[in-house]
Order: sequence, then structure tokens, then C-alpha cells
Amino acid sequence: MAILHKTLLSSLLATSLLSGVALADQKEESHYRDLHDTPWATSSIQKLYNEGMLRDFKDAVFLPAKAITRAEFVSLLSNAIKEEVELKAVPFHDVNPNDWFYESIKKLYSMGMIKGVDENAFHPEKAISREEAAVIAAHAFGYSHKGNPPLYKDYKQISPWARSSVAALFEHDIMLGSNQHFRPKDSLTRAETAVLLHRILHGSPPTYAPPPQKTPSKEIKKVPSFKKKLVKNVNMLLETPYRWGGATIKGFDCSGFTQYVFKELGVELPRTTREQFKVGKIVSMKKMKVGDLIFFDTGKGYISHVGIYMGDKKMAHVGSKGVKIDKLDWYYKNYRVVGIKRIERK
Repeated sequence: MAILHKTLLSSLLATSLLSGVALADQKEESHYRDLHDTPWATSSIQKLYNEGMLRDFKDAVFLPAKAITRAEFVSLLSNAIKEEVELKAVPFHDVNPNDWFYESIKKLYSMGMIKGVDENAFHPEKAISREEAAVIAAHAFGYSHKGNPPLYKDYKQISPWARSSVAALFEHDIMLGSNQHFRPKDSLTRAETAVLLHRILHGSPPTYAPPPQKTPSKEIKKVPSFKKKLVKNVNMLLETPYRWGGATIKGFDCSGFTQYVFKELGVELPRTTREQFKVGKIVSMKKMKVGDLIFFDTGKGYISHVGIYMGDKKMAHVGSKGVKIDKLDWYYKNYRVVGIKRIERK
């Protein structure tokens, strides 16, 4: 089994998510004009593009929602492996020596990292599923699983042969899914591939502001769908355990929870409660709307807790027992409300 190192950037510079597209010149800044629907991947795409690892189609588009094929994903990893391999004959009738992906598939097949959809077919042009990509990435980069299974609500939908690999990438914060779902049968997209690769090589992506859009920013109250999505996302995270310093579905602290919820909606928040209090617009209790952040001093003399107002005098937050929705009355009586902030959409 080959274990890749995080020093493989030089070999990755020559590879691409898609074949047959000329390498774009490396630039300090690039302008992808189609990233507005994938803000969670923007910083990863931007960084990998700046390093020359990703390329775009014409007209400065990245096509982040486009599925990556099995051949493209295998080629991406194959070009990064410098290990000498004793090559074996490829048994797949749909992988021929004249195909651009032939050597890549032959190499990873010889290393025992990939299999076909059956003994005689690989289906190179078929979109790779998230669970298939997890298995290949876990084997290629040497990730193993030691802890408990991840708390995905669709865990039983993950194929038995993929569960240990999915758990390994979850344990190492490589593939985390969203809203407590892994979506194993879904196709892996170009955006998801960029995030996966960024996490393997660099760790979690930094906060990155998407390119300015033509439409002006709008407050929550002007975007009805924002409220609906926020409530849905919060409900999906209920009962996620408390974890000090946590900001993933493995576990949250209070500000990690608010940051995660808003990031899923395309809004970047700072990491800590005190930093989050510095952004947004101050509103009064009487004018609170769903999605407003409520900041408390729990007796420590400074901002030490934050929750999301859910309407009906309730807030979603993280307590000692995890993510929950509580009535605000008790918190008003026992804690000091430092302020309420309304966060604008970007």
C-alpha cells in the first residue's frame, strides 16, 4: 500500500481534475464566476488553483457542481504516487491502452487500490460515488479507522465495504459530510474533490470570502428561504454531542455550532463568541428575527455563550448535552444578555 506524503505538491502540479484541458497559468488571484453556490468550497478551490493544481474551463468557470468521473479521480491520485510499481495486466474490457487514463488505472489496480464495478469492467466515464472516493483516498493516503463509527444518520446506507474508509476519513477530518449525512451514493463533485484534496495536503481550509456578486448583500429578513434553510439545518444537527473546541459534526461548542450552521448557508463567521459578536448589526429583543445570534455572559464577566434565535422565544445552542432548542426564559433569568446581532448574507 502506498502512503502519500503532504510534500507531493510538485507532482500534483501536473495533474488535473479533468483531462484534455490546458493548464491555466498560476496566478495570485483567479476569478471563477460560478462559485456562488458553493461558498463552503471556495477557499479550497482558490488555494489549489493558486498552486496550479486545478484548472478551469473557458470563460473563467470551474463547474464546481459537476461530477468527477472514476477515471479522473484515479488519475488525480495516480499522478501523485512516485512509488515504483510492478504493473499487472488490466482485466477491464473498457480500459484500453489508447485511453488517456489507461496508465493511471493500471498503476492503481496493480497496487491493489482500485477494483472494477465487476471483474471485467471499470466504467471509467461513470461518476465516482462519495463512498468509492473515500475508499480509494483512504487506501492511497494510508488513513485507518480506530474509533467509533461516525454519527451519520445515513450510516446504514454506506456499503459495508466502504464503512471503515468512510470512518477513517471522518476521524481525520477529511470527508465530514453535511447535516449529519454522508450521502454515500451521491456523485463526488469537483468542489468536493477540491475540499478533500485541500484537507489532505493542508488541513481544514481557511475562511475565504467568495468573489463579489452582482446582487447586493441582503439581510436575513429579506430572504425567506434563508430562514427555512437555517431551521432545517439546525434540526438536522439536534443531539450532536458537545465537544470543547468542536466545530464539526463530531461535536460542537457553542460558537463552533453557530459558525457551522451559518457556513452551511454560505455565511462565514469568526470562530469564537467574542469575535462573532463583532460582526453583524445590533438589534433589540423586541425586534429579534429567526437567525439572529444571542450573546450571553454566563457569569464570567465576558461573552461566554451564543445561541441562534429560532422564534417563539426559543434558541438553538449547544449545552452540556449537545445541540438542543430551549426556551429562552431560563437563560434570561440566569444569564446576562450582552447583545443580539443580525448577520447579513454575503
